[in-house]
Amino acid sequence: MTTINESQTAKGYTPAALVPAAFGRKRTLDGIVIHHWGVTGQRHDDVVKFFVSGPGTTSAHFVVSAGRIDCLVSPLDAAWHSGNALGNATTIGIECHPEATDADYATVAELVRFLRDEYGTLPLSPHRQWNATACPGIWDLPRIDRLANGSAAIAPQSAVKSQTSAPAKGSDKMLIISKAKGDPAIWIGDGISRRQIPDLKTLEDYRKLARWGVLTIYKGGETMDYPPAVLGAVVGGK
Repeated sequence: MTTINESQTAKGYTPAALVPAAFGRKRTLDGIVIHHWGVTGQRHDDVVKFFVSGPGTTSAHFVVSAGRIDCLVSPLDAAWHSGNALGNATTIGIECHPEATDADYATVAELVRFLRDEYGTLPLSPHRQWNATACPGIWDLPRIDRLANGSAAIAPQSAVKSQTSAPAKGSDKMLIISKAKGDPAIWIGDGISRRQIPDLKTLEDYRKLARWGVLTIYKGGETMDYPPAVLGAVVGGK
């Protein structure tokens, strides 16, 4: 079981609420774009560092190599990965180890399977479909599809750290937590990543995302179903 590390955030990305202004349409999740890091011999941590501390002109939702998954941009937000406005607004970008070993394939397929469980049967496309590039190199997308039909599971850090009980498989869900009792900051997550929400208007923009009808909201260790109208309620917790 591979854990998604979400301790770092890419410097450059577009929050979901700003996607219409930036890309001319709302943020939707319609597919997954497979990338590679380009030059062989690079280290996973150096690629993550580039997205987090580099110029901030490009980013990806995930960086993946054998046994390692880093989430740098929540799938709810738009990473700057495809070189195409439509691609950025509608897809999830996965940056893969260019050597494409068997272990790399296994971990990428595990992530694809997880994302499809969360967001529906998202098709795969190569980066070259969205922009003039050789990316994703030697990566074989039909092979990823075949492997993604397996049964291994991954554990996002936010789910491990913030939830005291797991959501029903396939349910729409949102985590609402705060750093401490009385803390006015609102945090939300989708089971993959989490974001601080500065005000209720921004929270409302997140609520309008597709597939968010009745949500399973985790708060203070409790698990209950609420209609969207309750979003923004005072939240306690550890």
